[in-house]
Amino acid sequence: MNAPWSYMSGERAQQIGRVLVEDCGCNVSLLETRPHQVMDCMRAVDAKTISLQQWNSYSGILGFPSTPTVDGIFLPKHPMDMLAEGDYEDMEILLGSNHDEGEDLCSSFNKDNCFCSFIDFIDYAILSNTSVARDKRRKSIFN
Repeated sequence: MNAPWSYMSGERAQQIGRVLVEDCGCNVSLLETRPHQVMDCMRAVDAKTISLQQWNSYSGILGFPSTPTVDGIFLPKHPMDMLAEGDYEDMEILLGSNHDEGEDLCSSFNKDNCFCSFIDFIDYAILSNTSVARDKRRKSIFN
């Protein structure tokens, strides 16, 4: 499998979760003894904060803070082991791509402060429920 970024171990998911709890201002030390208090705190955190803070917990290119986890349930085994053992359902799939797909990733290669551009994008395009015209999107990325 040539997409190691598309899944993670249960241990890695727990590490990422702990960093997110801490970055959102909740008490990570209560996870073992009072997990309900941590969940209450996280439920009180606004979605924008969680969306932005989740990126503090990963590193490297094509790393994602939320991916399917090898947990014994959703992914019962490591995907490479399942592939080698033929332990998967044979089914038809539909694949495709979009024009300019991945264009937003280019900003990290062309901007000194691409994270601010990302925050501005969230404020403008997502939170205001408007869309960004293609020419404006391209200009914000490549200029």
